Amino acid sequence: MERIRVTRTARTPRTARMRRVTRAAAAACAALTITTGAGGLIPAGLNPLSPPPAHAGPGTDLGAIRADSGENGPFRTVGRWVVDGSGKVVIPHGENIANKRAPYTVDALGVTEEDAAFLASHGFNSVRLAVLWVGVEPTPGTYDDAYLSNVKKTVEMFHRHGMSTVVEFHQDAWSEKYNGDGAPEWASIDDGFYNTNAGILGAGTNPANNQAIQNFFANRPAPDGKGIKDHFVEMWGHTAGYLAGTNGLAGYGIINEPHEGWPYLLCQLNICPPGTTKQLEDLYKDTGKAIRREDASTPVVYSGYLTTIFGTPPNLGEPPVDNAMYNYNTYCLALDAWPQVPLPFCDPQINATAEQSRLYAEKYDIPRVITEFGATTRADVLQRQTDEARKQRIGWYHWAYMGIDPATAASNPEDQAIVKDPRKPIEGDNVQWGTLAALEEPYPQSVAGTPETWNYDRGSQTFTARWSPQRVDGTGSFTTTDATTIWVPEANYGSDYVVEVSGGRVVSAPGARKLLVVSDGSGTPVSVTVRPKNPPAPALPPVPGSSALPGS
Repeated sequence: MERIRVTRTARTPRTARMRRVTRAAAAACAALTITTGAGGLIPAGLNPLSPPPAHAGPGTDLGAIRADSGENGPFRTVGRWVVDGSGKVVIPHGENIANKRAPYTVDALGVTEEDAAFLASHGFNSVRLAVLWVGVEPTPGTYDDAYLSNVKKTVEMFHRHGMSTVVEFHQDAWSEKYNGDGAPEWASIDDGFYNTNAGILGAGTNPANNQAIQNFFANRPAPDGKGIKDHFVEMWGHTAGYLAGTNGLAGYGIINEPHEGWPYLLCQLNICPPGTTKQLEDLYKDTGKAIRREDASTPVVYSGYLTTIFGTPPNLGEPPVDNAMYNYNTYCLALDAWPQVPLPFCDPQINATAEQSRLYAEKYDIPRVITEFGATTRADVLQRQTDEARKQRIGWYHWAYMGIDPATAASNPEDQAIVKDPRKPIEGDNVQWGTLAALEEPYPQSVAGTPETWNYDRGSQTFTARWSPQRVDGTGSFTTTDATTIWVPEANYGSDYVVEVSGGRVVSAPGARKLLVVSDGSGTPVSVTVRPKNPPAPALPPVPGSSALPGS
C-alpha cells in the first residue's frame, strides 16, 4: 500500500521540528506499508525475502502473517465487540475532525494526507468524521453528491494510512441559525420564537432552538411540504447508499448529542417525559431502517440525549437495528467554573457517564465507545478519561484534532486541539504537544481473539494484555499466523523495549512501533508484557488553566 504525500506551498519551508515529524511519520508509514498475499496483509518488515526479525519464533512463516491496525472492513458487531473483516476485535483510539462551516469539508481547513500520516505515526487508528446535514441536503430533497464524494475520499484517505472512519451527523445547538451547526436553515422552523443566538452553552434555554427541535420531532412540513424529520431520515438513506462499501468505513453515527428541546431541564434531572424518549427511539428506528436498506451491516452508532453528559441514564429501549453500537460523550464539566479544579471533582461525572453507558450496553449486549472527551489541555483530565476507557475495555475518540471550531463551548478552541490550525505546518507551537503526549499510550489496536484485559501503568510504563485466541463469534480460533497488533509509542518506550510473551510469540522486528504477536497454537490465552529498556523522563506539562466544556 503506497503512502501518498501532499506538498502544500503554505507549509514551506519546513523547520527542523517539522523535518523530524515528517521523518518520524515516514518511518512509521514505511513500517506500515503492506503487500497483499494469499495470507492477507503482510507488514513490509516481515517480507519473506528479508532476514527474519530476532523476535520471530522457530518455524514462523513470516510471509503468511496477517496483521493490520483494524482499518479493514466490513465491520460488524459481535456482542460487546466490534470486529473487522477478518473477525479481529478492533479497539479505536481516534480523533474527531469537523468543519462546521461551508463548504463543510475538512480539506477546506487544510486536512490532508500529511495530517493522516501524522495521526497514524502517533498511534491513532480511527477518525470520527463530522458530516453535516446542511452539506448533504442544502435545499429540501436536493443532495449535494459532490460533498459526499469529498467525504468518501476523506474516508479513503485515512484508510490509506491504516485508519478507519466513523461518519456522523454532527450538530450543536441544531443549526447555524442558532449559532450552532448541523441542520440546514430550512429545517430550523422556530415559529418566530425569540432566538438568543447563544450557541452550545445556551441551547437548552434558547426558545427558538427548543421550538425548532420540537418541530423537527413533530415532523413539521419543510418548504416542499414533506416533513423535516422525513427529510432527515431520507438524507441518511442517501448518505449510506453513497458511502456503503467505502474502504475503512466503520460506522454511521445517526446524530451527535441529540437535544431534548423544551424538556431539556427536566431530562437533566432524569425526569424526561416518556414521549420525549420515545420520539428519539422512533427517530433511531426510522433512520436505522433507511441506512439498512442501503448498507446491510456497517454498524449504526447512536446515543442518549445530550443530558447523558451529566450522567443521566439514556432511558432507551432495544437497539434500533442489528449491528448497532452505543456511544456516549463525556466531559469534566466541573472545569467550566473552576479551570484548576482538583481532579477528584471530575470523578463523579466521569464515573456516572461510564456506568450508565455500561448498564445500557450490557443490558442489550452491544458495544459502546466514547465518541467525545477532552476539550482541554489538562493532561491529568485527559488521562483520567483514557484510564476509564481502558478500565471499561472500550475505545475512544478525543475532541478534537484541530482548533478551528466556530461552534464550541471551549473558551479558546485551540485548547481543545492537537493541531491548532492544519493549514499551517505541523510543528512548534501549532501543536499541543502536551495534549498529544497525554493521549498517546500503548494499546491493542486489533486483537486476534477475545480480549480479556489490557492495562498500562504510567508510573513504571508497563503495558500488559491478555486475550484468548478464540474468535468472539464462537466460530473457532485464530491461527498461528493471525497477529494481534499492539501500538508501542516511541514517546513512552524510546527506540526499543522489552517484551515478555506466554502462549504466543512476537513476529515483529525489535523496537517496532506496531508489536505483532501470534498465538502458539496451544489454545491457551496469550499474555504480553511490554517494558521500556530505558524509560524516558516524564514529558507531560504542568496543569495549565484551561476549561473542558463540551467541545462538540
